[in-house]
Amino acid sequence: MDLNIVGAPAATRVPRLGITVAWLGVGVSVALMAVLHGQSFPSPYSQTISTYGVGPLSQVYMWSLVALGVGSLAFLAGMVRWEAPYSPLAWTCVGIWSGGLLLAGVLPMDTTSTERTPFGMLHNLAAVAAFLGLPTAGMVLGKRYRGHPQFGGYARLSRRLGLFGFVMLFAFGVSFFGMMEPALIDWFPGPNPVGITERLLVVGELVLLAVLMRWSAEITRTIRVT
Repeated sequence: MDLNIVGAPAATRVPRLGITVAWLGVGVSVALMAVLHGQSFPSPYSQTISTYGVGPLSQVYMWSLVALGVGSLAFLAGMVRWEAPYSPLAWTCVGIWSGGLLLAGVLPMDTTSTERTPFGMLHNLAAVAAFLGLPTAGMVLGKRYRGHPQFGGYARLSRRLGLFGFVMLFAFGVSFFGMMEPALIDWFPGPNPVGITERLLVVGELVLLAVLMRWSAEITRTIRVT
């Protein structure tokens, strides 16, 4: 985000509306995920969230991803429509996050760990793209503006959460492929931690998205009063 607000465009309802819709999307998504996790489940530690996508609650799972994707897209659209002078790379990465979530929500999943279908592979690729996109945006913005006198705290937190996202994505990847190649995690004691690593990854990225939205809201307020 270009936080040198001298000459920045006048604040309008556009960014505020986008941020509001984004918060609604996040809220709906979290609520639906809570519904999913309120059901009996073999093991949140060793079973991925996407396991819900092939059972009787598959529609709840789908709409949780779609709600988050739509909310993120509304946030992005509000910022772009406002012509906010933020990093183009960061906004592109937020777009990848939004699009990846929407595709992962609507594409049917593979029903077993050994079956591989085109749609199932696209679902997995879309999810990976989303999980890569948001941490990259956080790292870009965090590095570029960490020294800003007013918003440096947001930038530093954004960078740390971006790094956390990459670390958890790596851990999740090792665990995920360990389901097909057990030798990858033979060194790890106990059950495969694919479920807990994915959940930590999702929580970290949701927190990062909230930080970016809060950061943007503060910027629009700052510009509005100058």
